[in-house]
Amino acid sequence: MSLGQNLTDLRNIWIGLNSSEPAQTEINFRDTEAIKAMGYEFEIVANPLPNLRLSAGLALPETEVVSVFPDLRRYYNENLPTWQATLAAGVADGSITSTQAANINAAIARIRQTVESSTEGTVLNRTFDHTWNFYGTYSFSGDKLKGWGFGAGANGRGRAKIGSADARVKFNTNTPTVEQLKEAAFDYQYAPAYYIVAAHVSYERKIGKVQARFQFNVSNLLDHDDPIWLTSVAYRPGLNSGPWIQGKDSFNYLQPRTYTFTASFSF
Repeated sequence: MSLGQNLTDLRNIWIGLNSSEPAQTEINFRDTEAIKAMGYEFEIVANPLPNLRLSAGLALPETEVVSVFPDLRRYYNENLPTWQATLAAGVADGSITSTQAANINAAIARIRQTVESSTEGTVLNRTFDHTWNFYGTYSFSGDKLKGWGFGAGANGRGRAKIGSADARVKFNTNTPTVEQLKEAAFDYQYAPAYYIVAAHVSYERKIGKVQARFQFNVSNLLDHDDPIWLTSVAYRPGLNSGPWIQGKDSFNYLQPRTYTFTASFSF
């Protein structure tokens, strides 16, 4: 797992404290995360009519964070006294300006937010409430339409956890307590549920000694183009002068409506 912004904060703290040690100013590592995952999955396939085939599935995932950011937590706890002492001494002798001190304190605060809000027992980000799928296929057997078939179905995703409430937003404070950080960690933020539809038409026949099959598929039939949100973020509008607000952050899009034609031949 990448530390993202916190890795930059660690470097900037040491740089701001006038360190010249590459092991500090160029620090780079990947932290670990331990999770527990389980759940339930159901699937059914049926032929209610000779030419009709149905399939459906439902999954109910369950996840729990067992350990998160252990190395960042250790590094923060080990170095915080040094940061604070060096910062105080630098401000006192003038080697660290007030602007540098503010930036260092802001970086320390961001790391603290990560460490103290990364609470064991929370649901892992990007865990769906549920997922489901359904598809039906009908094959014609009469003389006029023999060899033709068509099908349609959908698959869906329930709400996905994309983060936890930011304690500064939840409790309307710039300096949340450890207890508030932990409480906010269990107040989950979600991306909305969605589903996509697919369909196909096929034709199969024998040409001489060759069994030929032609199929035309349409995926994302309804052209779902809403953002699929991945994370949430807290920010302050108005050049950082307004109140803290939390909203959705990074996202991606599903592949747009796509048409595919395939032909297969069996000799």
